Amino acid sequence: MMKNFLYIVFLCLALLATNCSKNKTTADSPTEAYQMLYRAVKAKDIEAIKNMCTQSTHKLAEFQAQLHKRPLEEVFKNGFTETTYASSMPKIRDERINGDFGAVEVWNEKRRIWEDLPFIREATVSFEFIGDDKAKILEVTKSIPEMEIKEENNKVSGTKKGVTLSEAEEIKAKLTEAGANAKIENVGWRLAVGDVFRGTYKSPGKSQSQLEREAANLAIEQQPVANIDTTNVNVNTNVPQPPKPSKTTKKEGK
Repeated sequence: MMKNFLYIVFLCLALLATNCSKNKTTADSPTEAYQMLYRAVKAKDIEAIKNMCTQSTHKLAEFQAQLHKRPLEEVFKNGFTETTYASSMPKIRDERINGDFGAVEVWNEKRRIWEDLPFIREATVSFEFIGDDKAKILEVTKSIPEMEIKEENNKVSGTKKGVTLSEAEEIKAKLTEAGANAKIENVGWRLAVGDVFRGTYKSPGKSQSQLEREAANLAIEQQPVANIDTTNVNVNTNVPQPPKPSKTTKKEGK
């Protein structure tokens, strides 16, 4: 009886964990971010794919859609990586994290190579200020690039999307100091292809594939070169030579 009870409890917990995993909208690691991205691509859930991409990647998608005159959904549908073409979850290895920047290598079955994918831990900062003295909070918010600000009577509110978690914490501290009620939301790892194009992505370190290539190249460079002594080598110098051009003499005219 007790065994049956424990089995039922275990089964319920497992189902609960599965449902929670399916309902997650943010990833706790680059590896989990890729797994969520892959599942969203296979489910053809464009909104879920968008949610797993950084704000800079959204801007890149919008640019490509305008440039090639394609629907935005078409740009997003494969998640910006050929690895999602695989019929089942591809192999993932070599997760690297340095602060808010991360990467994982994912096996690209189409090209038969490891693809190094960039990720950023991104967050959203929002705030609300209510009071008559809005000068200080407006001064702070206007100094934050791309901060969306809304004023209504004695209320000021705003949102800043697409910042790293460390940047979000700095912004929150400034807003709180200015008297606002600030909070950080939507923290999670997201694919950062657009950030690579913008030059704002910082590599967390060399990938395993790159290290392997460098090691292989170094091994080739360090191979000893054979020292061949050619002093006693008999060389056949009796080789037919082309005829020399005949000498012509000029006759002196009288």
